[in-house]
Amino acid sequence: MSLGVLIADPSPLVRAGLRRMLEGTFLHVAAEAGDGRQAIESADRVHPQLVLIEARMPTADSFQALSALGLARPAPYAVVFTAHDSPTYMAAALAMRASAYVLKSAGRGELIDTLLRAAEGEDCWTISQRRRVRSALDFPRRRRDPDGLLTAREHDVLTRLVDGQTNKRLAESLEISSETAKEHVQNILRKLWLADRTQAALWALRNGWS
Repeated sequence: MSLGVLIADPSPLVRAGLRRMLEGTFLHVAAEAGDGRQAIESADRVHPQLVLIEARMPTADSFQALSALGLARPAPYAVVFTAHDSPTYMAAALAMRASAYVLKSAGRGELIDTLLRAAEGEDCWTISQRRRVRSALDFPRRRRDPDGLLTAREHDVLTRLVDGQTNKRLAESLEISSETAKEHVQNILRKLWLADRTQAALWALRNGWS
């Protein structure tokens, strides 16, 4: 069975190239989008199994789009395909639970293989990418929270939210109960005036610490 792919990239030339690249594979282009808002609307209309999205998109940005797409049921698997070799963008993509982060310098075989693996629910992040994300987040941690709003434990929880951990995973990694993990998350949201855990992860990234 052919898998539907939503291609989201502001460049018509890139979208055309990707369309040609997917010809003759188990993947077909279900829709195209030139900005984040179009990506959300197209996904709602065609319900693709996969989304191939540029890290920098106009209108609604890529990570707002990924956040909205993640709320769909079933949610499509997302692969970020970009020229930006940036640990900050990687961290944001990881926080939005993208299945992979692939540079546009990658070959056709690598991209198609990644898409097929992502469609199987596989985590396609490399060890090197995860290390770069962790290094980028660890460097400014010495600055901490300038207003002292969060406790040390809440800092630990926020770090794991950036990694996209669920309350269950939080509880397991911190050796606490799920209810306690949930309470820590709610305290973070309340103290930082944020609506949800996605906003908390992005707040940490945009403010240069985790």
